[in-house]
Amino acid sequence: MLRLLVISLSLFSLSDSLAADDPRVVFLVSEPEYQTEVTLPAFAEAQLKPLGYHSEFIFSSKEDANRFENLDALKTADVVVISVRRRTPPIEQMEIIKSVMNSKVGLVGIRTACHAFSLRNKPAPEGEGEWPTIDADVWGGSYTNHYPVGPVATIRLNDKEAAHPILKGITTTSFPSQGSLYMVAPVNGDATLLAFGEIDGKPREPIAWTRLRGEQRVFFTSLGHKADFEQPAFNAMLTNAIEWAGRLK
Repeated sequence: MLRLLVISLSLFSLSDSLAADDPRVVFLVSEPEYQTEVTLPAFAEAQLKPLGYHSEFIFSSKEDANRFENLDALKTADVVVISVRRRTPPIEQMEIIKSVMNSKVGLVGIRTACHAFSLRNKPAPEGEGEWPTIDADVWGGSYTNHYPVGPVATIRLNDKEAAHPILKGITTTSFPSQGSLYMVAPVNGDATLLAFGEIDGKPREPIAWTRLRGEQRVFFTSLGHKADFEQPAFNAMLTNAIEWAGRLK
């Protein structure tokens, strides 16, 4: 059975009982900026639980934000969804994360997942692991920075990919995003671009795409600001991406 993984801060479940064949979504979450420790559990309760998906969350320790608890839950995931920002876990934990993410598990990354496991312009401290090339290796992006907070970005779906399963059921062709627009171009040539972000006077940026790593399905979006979860189109896209990455339908 394919496994679903989403990255978050300590382990808990959103369902009281779990059947042996229930698809598992595991969230690995540790980022101090966008409150995904709040928005992702609410998303899972509202969007995934009604579909029969079992969601588990792995959060980092309150004593040490770089150390995750109960990482073994990653090994039972059907899809991996990652919301982590600039953490450098102990080397042994970093090896577990890399091993899972380099397996056939479905992967979903949001927002800061493109710089999840590296510090800005300096190496990890001794004894701590890092993955500075995760963006190119896994997601297929080229994150360099983001535009200043302020301009509201317009998110436009790629009408050439309207039939893609991740865009299924989304009736709007555009919606606003309050989050600063990430600079992620160029995207790997093997990616399928699903949406773009625009702010006045700046080049259009890829905002959501998929790619294949052998048999592994990968989805990334630089959306994930708290206000994005108030957009039905974003919630639908993220739900569809989890199902697509994990081959859950």
